[in-house]
Order: sequence, then C-alpha cells, then structure tokens
Amino acid sequence: PNSAFKGKGFTRPHGNVAQDVPGYLGQLLRSLESDDEMKILIVDDAEFFIPDIEPGMMIPEQLRILSAFTELGLNSSFRSSKNIIILKAHQGTVNRTLLRSGAFRRVYVPLPDEEMRLEFLKHLFKLEKYARPEKDIEIEELACLSNGCKLSDLERIARKGKIEGKPITVK
Repeated sequence: PNSAFKGKGFTRPHGNVAQDVPGYLGQLLRSLESDDEMKILIVDDAEFFIPDIEPGMMIPEQLRILSAFTELGLNSSFRSSKNIIILKAHQGTVNRTLLRSGAFRRVYVPLPDEEMRLEFLKHLFKLEKYARPEKDIEIEELACLSNGCKLSDLERIARKGKIEGKPITVK
C-alpha cells in the first residue's frame, strides 16, 4: 500500500505503489541522492518487499527493489548526504544482502521496559480514540503484564478495543 512508504522532505511520487513498487521506489530513492536538505524515507514492513531469502529465490520485483536499495546505499553522493532510510521490519529481518553490501547497518531497538510501557499507557488512555482498561484493572498491572510487547502492540490493542466498544482486560 502507499502507506508503506512514508517520508519527510520530498514530494510523493507519481503512480501507484501497488502496481509498480520498483518504479515508485525508484522515484523516492532518486530524490534522496541530492544533498539539499535532510530527507527521511521510512519503509514499513520492509521484510515484505525485500525478504530475508537468497536473491536467487526472489521474484523479479523483489530483486529490482533489493538492487535499487543496494545501489543507493553504496552511492557516494547518498552516503555523503544527510539523508536517512529506515527499513522497518516487524516480523523478521530485512534481506541480509543489504547488510553484507555495506549499504545499510542493522540497528536493534529493544522492547520497552515496564516503566516505559507504564508512561506510554498513561498517555494512551488520555486520548479519546483508544479504549480504557476495565474499572478494576490498574494501569500499573497492565504495564507489568505486557512484558514482551512493543508499544505498537499496546496501541493496536487499545485501538481495537475502542472500535469493538470493549474495555481492555488482562486476558
């Protein structure tokens, strides 16, 4: 979907990402080659576009995407610019070929600790678009029981509860 490619500092490419992912991505990547002002490109669910499989097992579209990222990552004008590409992987890892090429680096973001989850939940429950916990549940208890959850997991649970009209439970 178009929402898979988010960015700051450049205009939205022409066309439909679902019909031509490599072409759409190519337009975005070309805009990152200049070193005008800083641009940030975030590719959500990157493991879908460039899965962690051997290039020989990829479909042609995935190979073109892998090639485009590798070429840009090794491009000297891009490397000397202030531009940033973030490949977000939720269910695994992005293709290791990118890491081996030197074009990208892996950054591990640890899961939030109990204190961070507690602060996040306090903020979340102040917002109207999210479900609240059941009356007999303390926010501190939810923060403790949600060990191993990402903040996006907690947000998704609260959003789903609001849509379904149900409070958040410990189940």
